[in-house]
Amino acid sequence: MKKTTRRALVALMSMGLVAAFAGTISGSIAWYAYSTRVAITYSGTSVAESIQLQIGLVSDQDFTVDDHGDDRGFNLTVEDVAGESYKYYWAKAGSGFSSEIIQAYLIKENRYAINELKPVTTREYDGTSFALYRSPVRGTPLMTQLASPANYSHVPFVFRIIDANGNYAKQADIWLTGVNIAASGSTEHIREAVRLYFSEGSNDFVLNPSSESTVLGYTKVAGPLDLDVNGAYDDDDGTEIIYGDYTNTPVVTGIASAENDFDNPSVFDDVNQTGQTAKSTFVAEHKKGVNYYNTSAVTACAPKLAQYQTLETIKPTDDGDGNLSGGTPLTRTSNTADAVARLDVTIYLEGWDHAVIDNEIGHSFNLGLRFQINRV
Repeated sequence: MKKTTRRALVALMSMGLVAAFAGTISGSIAWYAYSTRVAITYSGTSVAESIQLQIGLVSDQDFTVDDHGDDRGFNLTVEDVAGESYKYYWAKAGSGFSSEIIQAYLIKENRYAINELKPVTTREYDGTSFALYRSPVRGTPLMTQLASPANYSHVPFVFRIIDANGNYAKQADIWLTGVNIAASGSTEHIREAVRLYFSEGSNDFVLNPSSESTVLGYTKVAGPLDLDVNGAYDDDDGTEIIYGDYTNTPVVTGIASAENDFDNPSVFDDVNQTGQTAKSTFVAEHKKGVNYYNTSAVTACAPKLAQYQTLETIKPTDDGDGNLSGGTPLTRTSNTADAVARLDVTIYLEGWDHAVIDNEIGHSFNLGLRFQINRV
């Protein structure tokens, strides 16, 4: 059997960015002045002639007809779910969903982002309790308000595996075994801020699809910021503000005495250790006469962390003959007669990622995911 016949499903999520303001507070703010065009395309292939993976959407709204009640031609099979108000909308076994279908679902849902993703944050996240919060406001060190669902996308999928006899495979795991994310432009970094949260399956976790690390990754969710984009870190009554979640009380380094040159992009103090070479939300100067924090002081306040997995930390071991073991399965088919596996995918931009700056506006990117199952 060729290796390609063991692949369960290929999912392609196509996203493009536009330069559009989501809002302004005291001027143009990177976390607010950033938006993305998003169009999600789902496509698939059969595992083998006798084994097929079928994918569906969960919805209590009939998105297969337009506003006039005319069929959209999606050719989905609608299945009632006993005791529930929602239904399963199944694609043909071995095939997948087009971007048109996903968009029709999101429009009908009328809650989550359809065409734009706006930066949000999990704040501190250790792999347990997941929530998305609003980005910071100038002068407010810690935002505790939940992000609007309109700022991120959320798509609930279901899977089932059909064997050669037409039976549904029970207690069968589904893994993510391939991920590809690419963006336009030779110097782009925005793909580094994309996060996927997989939930309602057998394991819930955040994935950073751009990371190639073999160990857990973390995003710092605290630090000084220039939210009014004037070239200097924000301050309150003469003391710089450390935004976000941190553990220790900040201790100022001293009073900034150097003459400022806010128009010079090469004059700054990279206290957030971004490694960037131009001013941005995360990189600025210390305003003369203001109590400031250097890198050591920011490190000493112990910024909290948002944990993420990578493909290398979750993918299984393949023995070369289609038998998978280890890793972290995304979801598992049930032990009931319908043998359905649920998997919700939340797509968002982590605003504390240093890639979320104005210079990244305008890049388009593509995200590809490959799911795989054991031979049945």
